[in-house]
Amino acid sequence: MKTKNITPDFKIWLEKTDGKYILGSGGANLLKFIRETKDLTKAGKMMHISYRKAWNILQKIKKNYGESPVITHRGGKGGGGGMKLSDLGKELLGIYEEFYEIMNQAKNEFLKNHL
Repeated sequence: MKTKNITPDFKIWLEKTDGKYILGSGGANLLKFIRETKDLTKAGKMMHISYRKAWNILQKIKKNYGESPVITHRGGKGGGGGMKLSDLGKELLGIYEEFYEIMNQAKNEFLKNHL
């Protein structure tokens, strides 16, 4: 190959069949961190984004898909509320992660054979 200092890469996002954007890498990472921490504040901090921005990502998914990717529960007097992925959130994250892995393997195979 004559070109130097380049490498192919890719971005993945999920959209509805009508073309409405549902989820990209930021939303997928947020869902992953919510799955791990069960807390939106902690998940946002892991991504270096504010609670409000994290909440807005979830609301955009809900608006565009028509269903929430998370289930929230309120805490008592001492706090302790939390969040977990809904079945939709688990499914979206699973599809994203599986497709990402397939594409990453294809990229690595291409690089091995061509660069």
